[in-house]
This record gives sequence, structure tokens and C-alpha cells, in this order.
Amino acid sequence: MVARSGKATMKPCSSSDPAALWNAYFTTAGFELINNGTKTCLGEGSGDTRHVTLVRCTDGNSQQWTLYR
Repeated sequence: MVARSGKATMKPCSSSDPAALWNAYFTTAGFELINNGTKTCLGEGSGDTRHVTLVRCTDGNSQQWTLYR
């Protein structure tokens, strides 16, 4: 997943592209995913389909993700 034009997009990516790199930070509610290029968080969108979106990081519930193994 790459951050392009303010959106999280499924595109081919390269490890040398900051927009394709994400940092996962442990929080008390799960993990927060922050894009290395935009410094925005991956957030759950609204509506029935729940598309993901890039949002300003606020530690909100819609930005908390669960790690499944």
C-alpha cells in the first residue's frame, strides 16, 4: 500500500520510496500505522464499505489496528 495524492492506494512499491513505507507503533488499543512519507495514519473510513483512508494522527479508535498472526 502506497500513500499517493492523499490516499492509501494499492500500487506496486519500492523500499526506496518513503510513501511505500509504514511504521507500526504499539498503543494501548492496538497498533497505529504511520506512513513514512506523509506522516499520516491509516484510518478506517466511514460508511458500509469501511474503506481505509489517510488521516491526521490523533490516536483515535479508527486508527487502531489489530495484529493477526
